[in-house]
Amino acid sequence: LCAAMWAAACLWIANGHLMASHAHLQLGWREGAPTLGIYDFEAGAFPADAFPFLVGAVGARLVPAGAQFGFLGAAGSTFFVLPQEQHPELPYLGIGVDPLPVGTLAASRLRLRLVSVVGPGFFAMYQAGSFGEPKVCINSRDGVDGEDGMDLAPGAHEHMNWAFNAPGE
Repeated sequence: LCAAMWAAACLWIANGHLMASHAHLQLGWREGAPTLGIYDFEAGAFPADAFPFLVGAVGARLVPAGAQFGFLGAAGSTFFVLPQEQHPELPYLGIGVDPLPVGTLAASRLRLRLVSVVGPGFFAMYQAGSFGEPKVCINSRDGVDGEDGMDLAPGAHEHMNWAFNAPGE
């Protein structure tokens, strides 16, 4: 995933083709092992590293005032976001989990966990609550540990805010 301040528009490309606006980071289970890929609702499935999602200037936002938004940076500083709600000029990136055969997982849940961030800046994933309050599930600003993740049920379909504070991949 990349945030590029210089980009005037957003492009998302795989194998030379423009991708649809709705795609998922897709978790699955194949041949006894977990899988991770990208599923585009129009173009199909791709390996997770097949293409970048580019977030240009259209994804730039200012960090709101309030301690609850400190995970994004200092109030008034710029960050970039793929929002949890659809935006006509940005990819609508969600998280999906394939339905799994009963008994595949002991707890009937998968844990998506951040293990590292490479590049300049920080990465966060959060949902905005009913009154706009952030519900943070991943935040690399305070380091990466076992708290940086989310539990998902088989068949889950979630949309989050994917936030970056610096251009990078």
